[in-house]
Amino acid sequence: MSRLSFADWGSVERAFGISQAPLFLLRKLQQDPTVDEIARSCSGKAILEELKKSIRRKPRLLKSAAKPYALLVALSRNPEFRYLKEAAEFEAPHAIWYSRIAQTLVGAYRPITRNEVSVPTQVGASVSLATGSTTNSEISRDDQ
Repeated sequence: MSRLSFADWGSVERAFGISQAPLFLLRKLQQDPTVDEIARSCSGKAILEELKKSIRRKPRLLKSAAKPYALLVALSRNPEFRYLKEAAEFEAPHAIWYSRIAQTLVGAYRPITRNEVSVPTQVGASVSLATGSTTNSEISRDDQ
């Protein structure tokens, strides 16, 4: 069983199915929630191992044809550049856009760090993190 069996590959398959150019596919995959989930949930090493498996055999289904590209984009979101750089050197005879997308990702790589922030809530107030404004006009305070 694949380490990425949790992934919902439907959106990746659709993006691959409608793509007529490698950079269009790249852009679609960069916006794909499945790729985000893979990048967040899996280590660079695990993604790289899955990528190696996915490019070894000729794809028989749309999912297996799209998978190497999704995994490449997931690696581009990994904070360790070495995994993407190693993946860019792979031969992928059954994925015609592989080297083009890999080289584009290597050239555009920007390190990403993820930090989770826990925001305490106050009774009677709701804070919108997108705007930083309160959505409730009254905030209860204990010092009054």
